[in-house]
Amino acid sequence: MIDTIMPAQALPAKAASASAPGQTLALVAFEIARQRYALPLPHVFEVLRLPALVPLAGAPPMLCGLLNLRGQYLPALDGCALIGEPQQYDLTSQVIIVGDRRPELALLVHQVRDICTVSADQIASLARHTVALLFAGVIALPDGSVLLFDLPALLALAPAQVDERQSAGAPLPIAPLSA
Repeated sequence: MIDTIMPAQALPAKAASASAPGQTLALVAFEIARQRYALPLPHVFEVLRLPALVPLAGAPPMLCGLLNLRGQYLPALDGCALIGEPQQYDLTSQVIIVGDRRPELALLVHQVRDICTVSADQIASLARHTVALLFAGVIALPDGSVLLFDLPALLALAPAQVDERQSAGAPLPIAPLSA
């Protein structure tokens, strides 16, 4: 059973991504290992309490299993593994369901903090190199910095759409980590 914390209907209307100075971007802010991160709100479908996951033998450490979202099996990525931290989830951990036009993956996080709006001017771009492959930018706020995940880079880490036949034992196509 899925225990929804923030259903899609409770999220504010999905706004377009900010791309020019002066525009604003709505974000879902969350924590992984005491660091704050964010994803663009238009790509967050819902937030759930950490449910039981279908384990995947032989999967890379970042792929911690499959999440059954009302009959649709989504790859669940371990937020800690993505940032090089040891796995440390408990019953208070949460899952963010994200995707481009539909739910495509589940991201395990420690705590979803809030929904906030920032100006595109507040987002500092990051150079694309090995340290910043998963991040589109950093946002400096009065109470600390927030790393903004690059959704296309995150989605590229997840296996292709998982269906019930694959969850029953067929191999999953895993995207390579190098970009």
